[in-house]
Amino acid sequence: MTDMQPETAEAQAQLPSRWDTEYYDPDRVAGVVHFAAVVIGLAGALNVLHGIAALSDARAFDRRADFAVGSLHTWGVVLLLTGLLQLAAAPGIWQRVEWARWAGVVTAAGNTVVQLLFLPAYPVLSVALFALDVLVIYALVTEGGRGTSSI
Repeated sequence: MTDMQPETAEAQAQLPSRWDTEYYDPDRVAGVVHFAAVVIGLAGALNVLHGIAALSDARAFDRRADFAVGSLHTWGVVLLLTGLLQLAAAPGIWQRVEWARWAGVVTAAGNTVVQLLFLPAYPVLSVALFALDVLVIYALVTEGGRGTSSI
């Protein structure tokens, strides 16, 4: 029978040994996660604004656009709801809350689909937000879980 020592608070607070590599830089990871929080917040704000604009028949969109499914008003509601969810997740991502990280991944993934379907109404912005959502998904999936809150 081996003699087991009780774990001290200091031993419990240490990061897992798999993170103790020369490649892990906590400052770089924090920067990537903060980047994702800011970008998802900006994307959420743009989605809310464009959702409201689509619902109010603003001149910014091509009203003659043929959508695969629905109409400009339908996608306006979808953009508005997606944007509100992204705005709700952004502060949690900044504070590295686990539920917010996954809410950010889900809303960014959903927004990529929405932006592709919204492409006929506003092509340039849709492609730009699609690219930003892909970056957010990458940042949150690869680096978002690294921290003491994810242990």
